[in-house]
Amino acid sequence: MKFHPSFSAVLAFALVACGPSAEDEKNMEEKMKFENERSEIMTGALPDCDKLETELTAYNEKNRDGLKRIDAWWVALGDGAKDALIEKHRAAWDQQSKAVMSGAMSCGDAYKKAMKAAL
Repeated sequence: MKFHPSFSAVLAFALVACGPSAEDEKNMEEKMKFENERSEIMTGALPDCDKLETELTAYNEKNRDGLKRIDAWWVALGDGAKDALIEKHRAAWDQQSKAVMSGAMSCGDAYKKAMKAAL
């Protein structure tokens, strides 16, 4: 199968254009800061679900504006850029994901209540 020569240029541009921008990189750093801090709260509180709910709720209320802004950015970000950013931050991403799963599975109701405080 032959492709028109301009196809390669368009494809290369699309791949670069879909990648994360410098602003996306900055936002990802902030997102990971929030996620890491929340994962530390969850890890430190378990297995005490009341403590998890109290501490995570307080954190989410204190950081509500920043969390909302970063969550809105994340939702609007394209899948390719998300994948690239996650891969760049793989170790921290996996660590916080494990903490979230632990908190949600061990203290489901407390976790849900605390996360609503970020909305």
